[in-house]
Amino acid sequence: MSSSKLALILESLVLVYPTVMGVLFFAGVLEPTAAVTIRSPNPWSAAESLFVILGLGAGWYVLIVFLVRGHYAARRIPSAIWLSLAGIAVVSIVAFIFRWPLLAIFGLGILFVPTFIHLSAEVWLRTPPNIRRKGP
Repeated sequence: MSSSKLALILESLVLVYPTVMGVLFFAGVLEPTAAVTIRSPNPWSAAESLFVILGLGAGWYVLIVFLVRGHYAARRIPSAIWLSLAGIAVVSIVAFIFRWPLLAIFGLGILFVPTFIHLSAEVWLRTPPNIRRKGP
């Protein structure tokens, strides 16, 4: 196992706690909207929560596919998932830097951006182990 893959495993272990707390928090925000009898006072909060939960799910899916099945499986993940994760990463960076109230909750996603960049570099920039050529 490469040291880079081991680092990704350690990064993912560090991100388990914020993921669990985020899902619990955002599911609590979504619940009143999902219940037919209760109207959410702020539908934007429900939409944000849905995007955050979907982003967390997609991010963990891509990470687990890479760690378990490798480069080729991760490269076969639909580009729509990769592009949506890249978009969420950009929104998280912008929200963290500019602290806009409308996107404030996405600023918490800054915790996941370094791991996403590392994972993207592993999948798209590094040559898979079984393709490497030996020297002349």
